[in-house]
Amino acid sequence: MKTSKLLLLAVLIVSLLIVAKITYVPREEKTNPPLANQNTLSSQTSSEGEVTVKVTPENIPEDKKTWQFRIVLDAHTGSLDQDLLKNSVLLDEKENQIAPIFWEGDPPGGHHREGILRFSSFPSKQNLVILKIRGIGEVPERNFSW
Repeated sequence: MKTSKLLLLAVLIVSLLIVAKITYVPREEKTNPPLANQNTLSSQTSSEGEVTVKVTPENIPEDKKTWQFRIVLDAHTGSLDQDLLKNSVLLDEKENQIAPIFWEGDPPGGHHREGILRFSSFPSKQNLVILKIRGIGEVPERNFSW
């Protein structure tokens, strides 16, 4: 009887240790970068036509030399064959335009594409930025503004 109690206690302790190991999440050191270096721009989605386009600004602080936008394209029908480098432009409130410099992501084709569209930054601080993407899913132009 004494042996069975010890065995039960040993099983209980081992079980608690396993549960503790599985559920333990180490605390990460959290440092808050200066507000100017944080991306506070929200994602926007356009669901016109047969294609949904979601754009998420990433890495857009004023002191960066390039700005990047995560683009997600989902087609209900057809193939996503558009060249995002040719079909996109970034504008400021004075309608100064910057063409994209790089696409890093899925190649043309298929029903789903995702990647990063990079632009050189504007030379001065902007109060308004508009990303225009033309010719996606038979929609002449989609505008995303922040």
